[in-house]
Amino acid sequence: MKKRKGRSLLLAVLFTAAAVAGCAADCAEREKQKEEPVTLTTILQYGAIEDECPEGVTPEHNSFLDTALQKLNIQIDWMWIAPEEQYKQKLNVALALGDIPDFMAVEDGAVYRSLLENDMILPWNEVLKEANATLKEWIFRDPEVLEAVTDEEGNIMSLPQYWDPKRKLNIMMIRKDWLEETGLEVPETVEELEKVAMAFQEKTGAEQGIGLTYKVFGKSLGSMGGLMNMSGSYPGAWIEEDGELVPGEISQSTKSALEMLHRFYEKGILSKEFPLYDYDRIARDVLDEKIGIVIAPFWEYDSLIGKEIAKNQDSRWVAVPIPVEEGVKGAVMDTVSIEKYWVISKKCKHPEAVMALFNQFAEFEEDYPEEARPENGFIWEWSGAQYIDPYDVDEMYESFNAQIATGDLETPPDVSNRLLAYWSYGKGYYQWKKQGGIYPKNNEWGIFLARVDEDGAWGTVRKLVEEGRYEQNQYYGLPSNAMSERQDVLNNMTEETFIKIVMGETPVDAFEEYRTKWLELGGQEMIEEVNQWYDQKESPLVN
Repeated sequence: MKKRKGRSLLLAVLFTAAAVAGCAADCAEREKQKEEPVTLTTILQYGAIEDECPEGVTPEHNSFLDTALQKLNIQIDWMWIAPEEQYKQKLNVALALGDIPDFMAVEDGAVYRSLLENDMILPWNEVLKEANATLKEWIFRDPEVLEAVTDEEGNIMSLPQYWDPKRKLNIMMIRKDWLEETGLEVPETVEELEKVAMAFQEKTGAEQGIGLTYKVFGKSLGSMGGLMNMSGSYPGAWIEEDGELVPGEISQSTKSALEMLHRFYEKGILSKEFPLYDYDRIARDVLDEKIGIVIAPFWEYDSLIGKEIAKNQDSRWVAVPIPVEEGVKGAVMDTVSIEKYWVISKKCKHPEAVMALFNQFAEFEEDYPEEARPENGFIWEWSGAQYIDPYDVDEMYESFNAQIATGDLETPPDVSNRLLAYWSYGKGYYQWKKQGGIYPKNNEWGIFLARVDEDGAWGTVRKLVEEGRYEQNQYYGLPSNAMSERQDVLNNMTEETFIKIVMGETPVDAFEEYRTKWLELGGQEMIEEVNQWYDQKESPLVN
């Protein structure tokens, strides 16, 4: 018995010694790794950020990069940083030289297509196996999105940051208190909108009755295309007509829309200087209570309208569908909305480390730890790698309203910690909505105003989609050959022509000449390429 005990003791000592030696080896390896972190390069388009930046926080020094180094032993180095106006040119030079970073986000579909054709990027298939459960749920939720970035061999060539297509569906935001003061109702037709806009101008003395910028394309605040939707015109979108896709900017409805805008211009509803108006000028006029009608995506109900209420306190707004002419469904909605393509260079030595960064960002989003908070140095635009739940707005809306319906605003809903951080604002917001009072100067209730309130912007968007009151942009492929070569030229010609027609410098009938020229300069080739893509689709989407 004693021998056995002695042998056991010896084994225990040997095991302990081996464990200590192993631990020492592991510790040495960890120390070595700390000394030699994995370095990944990427690039940054430097622009405005959403949150206030704490002192000392920069693209090179922020909590996401610090956490990646401390917990993952990954060093993120910016290959270069460029402001928005220089970014595209700098990226094109880098592509021409074949000098791209280990990973990066590509917003331009033509650039992404060039990377594919020049065999410069890796597939994500193996890397995606290392994605955490949260990230996989977000990425694989919509099969059509992955289909758009998967080649014929089944290689997933990018990680697409896409969004719920409803996010970019334009709605109208209008001063409810001004409607009441002028004795008018919410306009539902273009004629009613004219009357309201002129009444608002008479009240405020503003140069514009409706917020309008020179931009024809895109779904931003006051875009010309957004107003043209009211007449069934959809510049930049491809609409199905008799089984074929037609570019919105050359449709006959576009001619009618230009006639409408020219009429607005002649009546003084649009400023004589509207081509000089940009986002900032429209926003300033809203904040200064000069403009009380804008057409924009839902988020402006928070980022702009919420700020206006916070500044002026006595204003009240309402989010409603855009007014339309008879027979028009409404604003346009994309089938698939891909904002950017995350790509990995073929020269990247550690693609698994890229996935680790995206996993970390997903954990920041889901768990919302202290290091994921803006006040602690987290600026999401400067994280290097980011991927956000494409349907986070819908999740917040449904989860929050399910709990609100119980009448219990104390018990939180079952959502991610990041979304849960906003729950505490609900009680104060609904008291303000019902009884009035002081709206927070920091607009902390803007999230409820735009995303949660059933009468707010997102609630309006959801109702429009449920009722089928929208037109569908059917094309979501990469830019075709003709698009890559001619789209910029055609868009510039379109914008210049439309502005001249609206201002009366060119007669409306000149639209036919523009249409012919558009087709001759590469538009016809674009139509053929897009419809070839459309014919290969298994089942076109219609609403």
